[in-house]
Amino acid sequence: MAVGEFALDFVLPLYLVNVLRLDTMGAGWVLAAMALGAFVAGAQARHLATRLGAPAAVLLGLGLEVLGVVLVAVAVGPSTSPWLPAALLVVYGVGLGLASAQLTSTVLADVPEASGQASATQSTVRQVGSSLGAAVGGAVLAAGIGDQLPAPAGAFADVTRNALLAAGGFLLLGLLGAWQVVRATRVGR
Repeated sequence: MAVGEFALDFVLPLYLVNVLRLDTMGAGWVLAAMALGAFVAGAQARHLATRLGAPAAVLLGLGLEVLGVVLVAVAVGPSTSPWLPAALLVVYGVGLGLASAQLTSTVLADVPEASGQASATQSTVRQVGSSLGAAVGGAVLAAGIGDQLPAPAGAFADVTRNALLAAGGFLLLGLLGAWQVVRATRVGR
């Protein structure tokens, strides 16, 4: 769950600001649609879990998250209206609200109360997933930008590189460097 969430949270603001040319407040309003969906679904997740069971609520939420991400990935483009990703982020947010509200209780349901190790493990997995999501999303973004730009990278690539650095993207730049070495090796064959 955290991999998809943080990949989306990392890449989508860059798209909204650099491609759709929204200001930061406009990008924030688009992303707020995800929070709105999560808020509404999170409040209702307990009732749904009572009827269907907590594991079913988590699976339904994860399914809606995947659907939301796929719809955003397919629907967005350079001339997309900001309203479209906002509407699709509501779907993602509903899934996030359903899944996250019941996930901890589902994961820890069979663990004795005295065991803090299981909760710590779940938290660690969530943090690793968050890091991987941002790293993979950023690497895919950087690779896509690199493929679309002419040989001298251009101002957009410099702005994106600086944004990645400012966001703590040193790992992403390392992955990008490794990808460029592999790509250069393939071209040299």
